[in-house]
Amino acid sequence: MKSGQAANLDDVILDRPNSRPTTFDLDDDANDTPYTNSSAKDESEEEASEGHLETKHNYYPRFNKNVPSPRFVIGMKFTGKKQFKKAAIRQSLLERRVIRFRRNESHRMLALCDWATCTWRCLLSTNSRTDSWQVASLNDLHTCPPRRDNKLVTASRIAEKYEKFIMVNPTWSLERMRTTIQEEMFAMVSISKLKRAKAIVMQKALDATKGQYQLLYRYQLELLRSNPGSTVIVKKELQLEPPVFQRMHICLDACKKGFMAGCRKVLGLDGCFFKGAMNGELLCAIGRDDSSQMYPIAWAVVEKENNESWDWF
Repeated sequence: MKSGQAANLDDVILDRPNSRPTTFDLDDDANDTPYTNSSAKDESEEEASEGHLETKHNYYPRFNKNVPSPRFVIGMKFTGKKQFKKAAIRQSLLERRVIRFRRNESHRMLALCDWATCTWRCLLSTNSRTDSWQVASLNDLHTCPPRRDNKLVTASRIAEKYEKFIMVNPTWSLERMRTTIQEEMFAMVSISKLKRAKAIVMQKALDATKGQYQLLYRYQLELLRSNPGSTVIVKKELQLEPPVFQRMHICLDACKKGFMAGCRKVLGLDGCFFKGAMNGELLCAIGRDDSSQMYPIAWAVVEKENNESWDWF
């Protein structure tokens, strides 16, 4: 410390005096006198045995991942280095700081602020007395300014934070997305990073719907069983293995008979885009009943709207 540098905990040497003082400065209040065999000690032991006092083993708090803004304290318990790393990164993102991890060893992990002169540090290590990972040392004071060049704001963390919003608004523009991240996460991000974040979210939505396409043929058989006389066609891409869905056409028998029996001789065709993780278009054939209301006749799901898909419909 005399040389103006922050000393590591492992390098600190405590110089103690050779002789210990044998006298105590006593106050007027005799209750503060550290007697060895006092009645106060006996009373405290009795209270501890009755459960009024908490044992030292249970005194240390355990990290709660459900808390939105975690705060570290000396002795806080973690399940392991992975949970500690996630918590430290989440705390740094909330405080708009950048941290890095050093000494990632089997029995300890050290988190430091990335700013050269900042004194924030947190050491996690194993404790043989409690058989758990605990915060051994902590300096929870940042002496650095908030930073916009935060490398911890990655594409995966952007995707995790704005996953639901991107799902609902897949056409969210990249410029508006970058402005929102600058305001809420205080970070300057590139357009390529935003594209990767949106791709992660859309790929996750696509993976969640993969199993549903395997049920299309069961759905086709169920429609034909429950609605005899219906037309249900499922078409897949040619010369592709495993099979890839291309188009599907549905025209229920009740809709056919209803149109022929009581609707006007008017047929309207239209299509609309799908919004969400799945691309494609919905083509519909709509009639008009005797009250001039829309009457669905047939519909189809196709890959895109062109002459070939319309002719097939």
